[in-house]
Amino acid sequence: MKDVIAALLMVLALFGVWYWIAKKFKAKGSGFIVRHLGGGVCGFGALFIMGMILAATGVLVPESEKPKSADTVSASEQSKSSDQNLGVDDSDAVVVAEESEAPVEESIEEVQTEEISPDPVAQQRAEIEAGSDIGVRVEDFVSQFNSAMVRAELPYRAKGNVPDMDENSVQRVYQETFSKNLALLMTVKPETDVIRDVTFIGTGDGTVDSGVRVLMVAAGVYSATQPTLPMKDSITMLTDMSEEFNQKQESVSRILNGLEYSYDRNEVFGNMFTVSKSE
Repeated sequence: MKDVIAALLMVLALFGVWYWIAKKFKAKGSGFIVRHLGGGVCGFGALFIMGMILAATGVLVPESEKPKSADTVSASEQSKSSDQNLGVDDSDAVVVAEESEAPVEESIEEVQTEEISPDPVAQQRAEIEAGSDIGVRVEDFVSQFNSAMVRAELPYRAKGNVPDMDENSVQRVYQETFSKNLALLMTVKPETDVIRDVTFIGTGDGTVDSGVRVLMVAAGVYSATQPTLPMKDSITMLTDMSEEFNQKQESVSRILNGLEYSYDRNEVFGNMFTVSKSE
């Protein structure tokens, strides 16, 4: 029953914070994509925090800490009964207990030492820091992206202000909102400014100009993830991927210098462009 309650509380935390943050963004005039993107990130953060709180208060109990079943207790009692039938008297038992007293204490001490686990947040941060990334720092990405926008004569500029992590966060999230229909989201390693993955979302208003604008900004994002990837090559790759998507109607991707570039489109987010380490 506790597991069910814990699951319900975690789901409520996820969607409650998601809705609240999205509502706040809406009040500020943010577009549909931005407010739900921000709400989703904060919602999953609330889900993680709620899980830690429930574990700390004992509502969410790991399998290894759950009480033994009746069958296990019965088997233990039967084992004790068998020992008593072996003819060992009380005096022998006292001698045995005295001889084994020190080893038992050492054994308990070893078990207690093994049960002490590191801080789960710190452990996850260490795993993420040592994990894969796209090999580009935020500072370098911002510099290359802004230069691409200048050459393309577009007004969009990235600031590169990566926020500090909250106490219970395991990685940093960097978000740029260029307009109501253009948003950039990146996850950054906890201790360094190296980017783990990039997501750019753009929607048009049905006009040719808006579609071209989305394509150009996406090309700038792709170009900024490679030391030497001209905008024209990014545009060519995006055009090919878009044509392939129109034929297959499913997500398409390309591999370039160890990085995977993906393109997808749906009614909720519009056009979604991602960059991550190729597996």
